[in-house]
Amino acid sequence: MNNNVKMRSVAMKSIKYALMLLLILNFILPLIALTLNQEAWFFGYKLSGRKASCWLLTNGAVGLILTYCLLKNIRHSFLATFLFFVVNFVNVMIIPLQGKAYPSFYSLGLILSLIGVVSEVRKCSVNFPLRY
Repeated sequence: MNNNVKMRSVAMKSIKYALMLLLILNFILPLIALTLNQEAWFFGYKLSGRKASCWLLTNGAVGLILTYCLLKNIRHSFLATFLFFVVNFVNVMIIPLQGKAYPSFYSLGLILSLIGVVSEVRKCSVNFPLRY
């Protein structure tokens, strides 16, 4: 039983650090593209110039804040990360893409954060069982 708990703890730490890496990459990669071409998509609308910069910086800043929340084990950080990846996944699925790198990037974040949410819900249900 103790070995199973250790394995689950290691798995959750690995998921947490993988999510943190994805959130940091979500900040860095669009900035590299922004230096070359100041364009971004916001739910089907093409932004350019200052608007694109604001959207990408805001999206990246929220990702960095979520990275900090995951690092400090703040309550509901997995849920916030899941919602962040849902919004970005929907945004990417709406826009016309030339490459297919971003849907897999955001779907990986979506799956990993969903595992984190389910794990947190299970942990809460063990600590506070529902009584009928």
